[in-house]
This record gives sequence, structure tokens and C-alpha cells, in this order.
Amino acid sequence: MQVIGTADNGSEAVRQAVLLKPDLVLIIWWTTFWSPADASLAWGLKRAGVRVVYLIHNVLPHEARFFDRLLARLSLRQGQGFILQIESQRLKLLELLPKAAPVAVAPMPVFAQFQGSHLAKKDARLRLSLPDSLPVVLFFGIVRPYKGLKYLVDAVGILAKEGTPVRLVVAGEFWEDINDYRQQADRAGITGQVTLVDRYISSEEVGLYFSAADIFAAPYTSGTQSAAVKAALGFGLPLVMTDILVDPLVNQPDCPLQAVPAGDAAALAKANRFFLEAGCAAQTVNPITAASTGWNELVQAIEGMLPA
Repeated sequence: MQVIGTADNGSEAVRQAVLLKPDLVLIIWWTTFWSPADASLAWGLKRAGVRVVYLIHNVLPHEARFFDRLLARLSLRQGQGFILQIESQRLKLLELLPKAAPVAVAPMPVFAQFQGSHLAKKDARLRLSLPDSLPVVLFFGIVRPYKGLKYLVDAVGILAKEGTPVRLVVAGEFWEDINDYRQQADRAGITGQVTLVDRYISSEEVGLYFSAADIFAAPYTSGTQSAAVKAALGFGLPLVMTDILVDPLVNQPDCPLQAVPAGDAAALAKANRFFLEAGCAAQTVNPITAASTGWNELVQAIEGMLPA
């Protein structure tokens, strides 16, 4: 597989792709921000006789605006095949583009490839300037309203009041006002227990943050799937997450999972307390032994899009 970038010059990206004589080009779709670039790339590839397939995380953004449907249609109508990662998004695609075909569904796989960057917990915390005195709960990824971070901050406050303090590490670019979260932590009296890392976390740094954590939390109030959850599975971390994110790859017998209702800070606190009292180290699992990591299903879906 060859990765071609589009940020600098779309026509150059098309030229490079065509030179490789691919059977198909897979375009990742997750936000309408990239619609003009993706539409131009797809149009150029199709004109050159290259098959274009979209791998779609979400048909429309979670915080959709009035023009997002237009932008999504502009780009996605160029596709000659579509792979969705959850059934609800397949239905949304067909609502937007009723004649879209062929269409396949393959769950987002477990990202076990980051295991090579796994560090000893003590070393990871030292590099991140995190103390060993408190368990670490990790929230990872872009901070957006639908991800429910405010409920997790409240949950950390509840745990502190109950005498079970934790260190919350939020690692990812904020698409909200970070000061709102600083003020929330201050009101809860947990300012010293919350670390906010407001920037893009590179692939090379992923292992550092997940290695430092005892628990991974995904308090989403809406959504379809989470790449961060699948990365946490790759590190074998106990999962505290809302039930809307539970899929077959998460809901396996050997997966340490506490699923709670969305928007419920008390339930989040209780779920974290469960793992803390049980001993987080005893709850981890080697993800390589899981029944399925989902990669075979995704590869089969891509192969199914190849031209006859």
C-alpha cells in the first residue's frame, strides 16, 4: 500500500498515484473540511481511469452544519465504492446518495500496531512528568462537544470527594475552549489532578500516553466508533466508555470493559472505581489473543471493491 498526500498539490498527488498503476485508490473520509481536496483528487483519479473507493468513518460531521450535506455529496458522489465502519453510517450514506454502490460494512479494527511503542509505565510517566502517586485515566484524541469530556471531569471530581483520587490526562487538540475545562476542574477542586495537552499527538507519541495510563475513558454522548478506543484495546487497557460505542470488537469475553449510559458522570465515576478497586494491572489483556482484531474483515471489504 502506498500513501499519497494531497495537502500541497492535488494534481501532483493524482500524477503520483497514476504512476503507481493502482487497482484502486482508497480515500479516507471523516470530515467535510477536506471535501474540496477529496473531490478534486477523486475526480482526477477517475478521469485517469483509476477506481476510487471511500473508507468512511462518518458520512456527516458529528456537529453538522447546514452546508455539510452539500460538501459531503460533492466529494462522495465521486466514489465508485464505499466501505462504512458501522451499519448506521451505511444507512446515512444511502440517504445522502441513494444510488451509492457497491457498499460494504467493516468495523474499525483494533490498532495493535502501536504495541511496538509500549513503554514501562514508570518510564512513560517520567517522560510526561506525571507522578506515580495517583492512577492515570486517559482521554485521547480531538476534544469536541460530542465526546463528553465534561462528564469525565465531573466524574474525576466525584472520585476525589469520595477519597479515590485519580490523575486525568487529556491528550489531543481542543476544538472547544480549553479554559472551560480549566474552570470546571477548578470548581471541582481537582486542578492539580488534571493535565491538559492541547495539541496534535503524533503517531510516535501515542505509545507514550497509553503506556502511562491505567484506564482509558471514552465518555462520548454520541458518535459511531472511536479510533482511540481501538488504540486502547491495542494496549490492553481497561475501558470505561459509554454504551453507544460498544461494538463486537469491544464486547469480547476477554475485554476489560465497563459500559455506562451517556451523560452520566456518577456512572463514569463508579466504572472507574470498579477497575481501581479490582486492580487495573489484573484487568489488562493481551489484545493479540482476542478472537478478532477486525483487520481481516477490513481487508476483505477492500478486496471486494477491486475491479472485476
